[in-house]
Amino acid sequence: MLDVSMAELKKVAIDFYNITNIQIVLYDKNRIHLYSYPERHCAFCGAIRSNPELEKKCINCDNIGFNVCDKTRKPYIYKCHMNLFEAIAPIIENDIIIGYMMIGQILNNTSMNEVVKQTERVCEKYNLDLDRMLVELCDLRSVSHDFIYSAINMASMCACYLYYNKIIKNQIDVLTYQLTEYIENHLSEDLSLSGICKKFYISRSMLYNISTKAFGMGITDYIRLQRIKRAKSMLTQSNKTIYQIAEDIGFNDANYFVRLFKKIEGMTPGQYRKEN
Repeated sequence: MLDVSMAELKKVAIDFYNITNIQIVLYDKNRIHLYSYPERHCAFCGAIRSNPELEKKCINCDNIGFNVCDKTRKPYIYKCHMNLFEAIAPIIENDIIIGYMMIGQILNNTSMNEVVKQTERVCEKYNLDLDRMLVELCDLRSVSHDFIYSAINMASMCACYLYYNKIIKNQIDVLTYQLTEYIENHLSEDLSLSGICKKFYISRSMLYNISTKAFGMGITDYIRLQRIKRAKSMLTQSNKTIYQIAEDIGFNDANYFVRLFKKIEGMTPGQYRKEN
């Protein structure tokens, strides 16, 4: 969960809306809505969501956006089922997504015909008032694609501002922070599950639950990813050999390190060093 200073969050959200005229929404890592400004959807989307079946489609579009954002860990712009643009930016702490900023519903000035045609189809199928929907559609601000990119970049900057000024804070427990720090500082050592459990006086099942909740994966996979991340940094910032780097990040078998690196990054460590 996120601990949010609502008064300060509202100020930032209002400023964003005053500049862009676009709704901005804050979600926690579980995709639970925490705050939005304006608080209600625009009239057009409100009418769409008044139909239960169409609302499910709206939610499905959002979940697809969240899933892509989780995978790439970067802002993601997409079209909803009504051909309106929306975008999601992750809020990241210690390589963990702790929340999301979403903006929408945005009408692109090159896709007006697509939205109108889709509105006509939806109104006919779900018996909605087409004339009313077209009037409400015209109330949406029409912007360029470049404006949409700028808006999501601004939303990302808002998320950074909110986090670094502690307007939003992660309530992840102390043990998870200690575990993250311990792994970061001991990547060159034998980070066995039994050793970690003994260090923190926890069972394997508890360690697994903490890891999947905090990192979205098992602890072994998380350690591998952190080692590969460290290797990428060393490959571009040092002149150490592949063998030395493998040893420094806890791999006794350099060949296994090369195979794992290629599996995760799609190229060998040598190719990564050359390209970067």
